[in-house]
Amino acid sequence: MKGTALTWLLRGAWLAVTAALWLSPVDDWLDERMPRVMLLQMPAWFMLGWLAGRSRPRLLALVDPRGLGGFALGIITVNFWMIPRSVDAIGSSDVADGLLHLSLLSAGFAMSAGFPRLPFVAKAALAIQGTSMVFALGTFYSNYKALLCGSFSMAQQRELGGWLLRLSPLVLVWALGAGFRALLRESPAADAAPTVEPS
Repeated sequence: MKGTALTWLLRGAWLAVTAALWLSPVDDWLDERMPRVMLLQMPAWFMLGWLAGRSRPRLLALVDPRGLGGFALGIITVNFWMIPRSVDAIGSSDVADGLLHLSLLSAGFAMSAGFPRLPFVAKAALAIQGTSMVFALGTFYSNYKALLCGSFSMAQQRELGGWLLRLSPLVLVWALGAGFRALLRESPAADAAPTVEPS
């Protein structure tokens, strides 16, 4: 009984957060500044999709048994919204803003099935690529002389670059920690560890 009540409570919380992010004034506040779009709004929608996907493992296993389709969809979607022209469209078009919500929600949902099934080498490569992308975008936005997104200002563009550079070491630490945990889980020694029976 307690488990059922907790499940419904978590579902209600998920719906409340999703509705709050979609509707005004929260969505308008997030869309006002470039750093909020990329550092708050995008990760939030992806994680909402991820959490929804983790609660439906059987459905994802039925639709995408190996998880490769979901993994590919997640990577393509995230990379698309990293393009400056795509970021620019979010600030100037309600349609693009809605597509951002739906696509990242779907990408997180789909990728929640594919990522856990990847071998350690693929996870490590993805972590390295993600960390490198954060650092590269931070350097790019901080130093590029022209305005890349007309919907936002040069000050916001450089502010975003500064935040990405500050966050890149944290992303690296997280990636190393996640990789180490994945390596321990997949270690043959952990599976082959002898059991000592009490005498």
